[in-house]
Amino acid sequence: FAVGPAATVRVVPPPEENRPASYIGAIGSNILVRAAMDAAACKIGDPLQLTLTLSGDIRLDKVTPPRLSQQTNLTAHFDIYDDTVQTIKGERQRRYVYTVRPKTDGRLEFPPIETAYFDTLDRLYRKVLTDPIPIQVARGAEISATQVVGSFTNRPVSPLKQAAPNLLSASPAVFRASPPPPPESLVSPRLCGIALAGPLLFVLAIAGRFLRGRFRTESRQRRRKSAAARALARLRKTDFATSPASRELCAILRQFIGERFDISTASLTPVELERRLLAVSVSSQTAGNCRAFFECHFNVSFTPVRLVRQAHSRHAQGRESAGPLDPSKEADRLQGLIHDIDKEARIP
Repeated sequence: FAVGPAATVRVVPPPEENRPASYIGAIGSNILVRAAMDAAACKIGDPLQLTLTLSGDIRLDKVTPPRLSQQTNLTAHFDIYDDTVQTIKGERQRRYVYTVRPKTDGRLEFPPIETAYFDTLDRLYRKVLTDPIPIQVARGAEISATQVVGSFTNRPVSPLKQAAPNLLSASPAVFRASPPPPPESLVSPRLCGIALAGPLLFVLAIAGRFLRGRFRTESRQRRRKSAAARALARLRKTDFATSPASRELCAILRQFIGERFDISTASLTPVELERRLLAVSVSSQTAGNCRAFFECHFNVSFTPVRLVRQAHSRHAQGRESAGPLDPSKEADRLQGLIHDIDKEARIP
């Protein structure tokens, strides 16, 4: 690969010299400005919505809403509220919604709005004006002081009442005794039920978790206590005449060890079996006998018959010859090992 020299780029903002007051931060080669009013006729003081749309070949990320209140030609006949302008962002345009109110009546025109941007091609500021918007403003209804009706304010007083004010007598107050409405109960059964639902569900969740853990613990204990009985029952039901003896004996021993000590025996080796038995206080003699038994039958599936006989003659005790393994005697031997392990093992 090749690496070229670094290029230095100097980025500067548009010049402040000759920057017009109507500049809104737009930079590009062309800008389109359109103005629209939501109504063509109104009354003096009615709020109108003026929508100013900006689009074209310009960057819109730095554009700010134009300050229309600073353009004196717009505020001559209209009140413009720049602080409530709403900005609507589009994919390639910006829309600004202003609230304006006409101050005079008659056939008016909303003056052109001036918007300035910086032309990146000619490197100078350009101004864009919108089209004027015609609008008909009517005068609102006026209410004179004589049309206001109030109590003893501007109502004409007759000479009789003005001469004799004592003729105005106050009406007596009338009180009717009525029982007060029953007070509303602040505690309703529905509110009580809603308030108690949360704590009750929390207590039920805690109780369920405790019972589930207790059930699992008791289930493991029962499985450990009955591991020897299940292993002996499987040993009695196994027909060694139709199935490989060594494979079945290893499977029964693995099942007993796994259920008795709650461990995984899928990859259990003879050396690891002896180490685990010694860890649960099984005597070294029983652990050694179990290792020898498991190692003898563990290697049958992977070792030629000649080597199996040699291993059997080396590990079997009290045998005079190294003949083939007798399934019934091996089953009795496994039964004794299961009894010894179940009796000596200590489960923490």
